[in-house]
Amino acid sequence: KQWYQRRVRGITAALFVKQKLKPGEKIFLIGSKGLSETMDESGVEYIGHGCDMDASYFTDFLDYIPESNVKFVVGAFDGYFNYAKMAKAFIYIKECGAEYIATNLDMNHSLNDSRLLPGTGAVLEGLNQSLGMQPKVLGKPSPIMFDMISKDHNLEDKSKVLMVGDTLQSDIQFGINSGVDTALVLSGITSRDVLDQEASIKPTFIVNSIADLLK
Repeated sequence: KQWYQRRVRGITAALFVKQKLKPGEKIFLIGSKGLSETMDESGVEYIGHGCDMDASYFTDFLDYIPESNVKFVVGAFDGYFNYAKMAKAFIYIKECGAEYIATNLDMNHSLNDSRLLPGTGAVLEGLNQSLGMQPKVLGKPSPIMFDMISKDHNLEDKSKVLMVGDTLQSDIQFGINSGVDTALVLSGITSRDVLDQEASIKPTFIVNSIADLLK
């Protein structure tokens, strides 16, 4: 499931920037190998991916000249993220006016039931704080992803769409923000007790498992 979510987020980011970039324009990419491959598949040009050891101190950037055709900074999980990447992303956004977007701002990433690690939100938090702003988030619960999927698949009638998921804050809120019916599955992250505590987010339907939707 996590691999699928990362893949969908990556495709959404690639489609979003591809629709807006003009020939010769590119992005500054903070992301994994998988995201860079998705950008390659979509024909999006990028810089910034991979290990960057160009600079490590403030004065190292006195002579740094940013590329003039970078129009977006795309933030995602990046195991190589360091001060050099943060400073370059900062320059592109603050000095060059690049639009700042992110695939998600999840503060944690669950490896399994017993191990939780810092997520994309934790990686990008230093950049966000230094900028004094948050990126435009393309993943759930933002309706941007739904709008792009609808356009790509010619989905015009929202009454025929049902958003199914097991998390209130991302899956169900995504459906609500997108204006479609939602179905919360209780076989995943959200239990009946959690549902009762989150009175502000109300799914259209509540089922014990996905199998119940087929009955």
